Amino acid sequence: MEERHLVLVGSFGVENAGHDATLEVLTAGLRRSAPDVRWRFTAFSRHPDPELALRAGVEFRPSLEHESRASARGRVFRGFNPGDDRSELRGIEDTLREADLVVVLGGDLLNDEGMDFLRGRLSLLGVFAFLADLHDVPLVMLGASAGALRTRTGRRVAHWLLRRSACTTLRDRTSAARLKELAPAVHLEVVPSLAHALAPAEDDAFRQALDQEGIPAEGERPRLALALRPAPAMGLAPEVLSAALVQLARSYELLFLPQCTDWERDDIEVARSLAEGLGKGAVAHVVRRRFRPDLLLRFYGMAEATLAGRLHGAVFSAMCGVPLVGMAHQGKMASYLEELGAGAVSVDPRRADASSIVQAVERASAAGGESLRGKTRAWAAASRRHLEVILERLGIEVSSADAA
Repeated sequence: MEERHLVLVGSFGVENAGHDATLEVLTAGLRRSAPDVRWRFTAFSRHPDPELALRAGVEFRPSLEHESRASARGRVFRGFNPGDDRSELRGIEDTLREADLVVVLGGDLLNDEGMDFLRGRLSLLGVFAFLADLHDVPLVMLGASAGALRTRTGRRVAHWLLRRSACTTLRDRTSAARLKELAPAVHLEVVPSLAHALAPAEDDAFRQALDQEGIPAEGERPRLALALRPAPAMGLAPEVLSAALVQLARSYELLFLPQCTDWERDDIEVARSLAEGLGKGAVAHVVRRRFRPDLLLRFYGMAEATLAGRLHGAVFSAMCGVPLVGMAHQGKMASYLEELGAGAVSVDPRRADASSIVQAVERASAAGGESLRGKTRAWAAASRRHLEVILERLGIEVSSADAA
């Protein structure tokens, strides 16, 4: 049995259900497509994630990022500061040297926010791409999204990465337009996120999850799913978000669903704080555990509508055919909602007040989510293109029966 070794670079190890789903679908899809290949996956991340490693069949190794924002203050990537132990840096180079392919997977990596010399997501990606280039290892970027790229250095690094990548797929048209303007000669493909191909958990597993959380399968009022991050991170004033939830709680049971449970970005803590401020008479269910993506997906199916401040909260809601409102504080969210069409309403947080958010939920609910499930199922099939890119670069032929 032949072996293929993939090095995976992305936003792993931050307990983000959307990123986790993408990784799980990728590794399972490759094993299913080419069962005669012994697949080996090495993923570099800030923090090891034993739970995700087991589910996805991936070996996690530490990246060059520091343990926390506090420990990174005033320093560049680990291994590059005076006096640093460089054994991990040499280990990364050794791993890349013997890999068959480097896959940059998903996440908002083509973004120069906070970028400096050997600091920031884009610079980190540049280090991995340079080491791959040094040892003639091909690299592809799959399911990427791009920020505004406001700095000259950021644009130059992104342009080099696009030319260096053997194939680049973007998960939204806004990112594709930005990068096409930056590098018009580079071929780019817009391909839906692999997360759309996530299969929902079985009924028994979901019932067990509900029992763990003490959430009844049926509510006394319609339920509104909430995939929220801190209000300022969504471009909202905290008092606007709180007032909107108080108004929505008059018509809905609120179901807070944590898309990210990393200790630096804990949606559960955000949800607890918001739930405490709802006042008398409100019914709020706060999911207080990190669940597998396929189980979290099932929670969205309990709702009549969703208010999402995280992209994959919108994705999971649409996959369940649940109408949604997205806080379009980033281009990737606005682009996704536009592609979804009916049943998906975009809110510009810069202009929003409590009443406009409530009205947006009402409009989405009235439109219904009938078209969303069919659209996302078509996108699930189209997302196979990401797997095809990898198989093509590795020279692995797959029969139509294996691909099904």
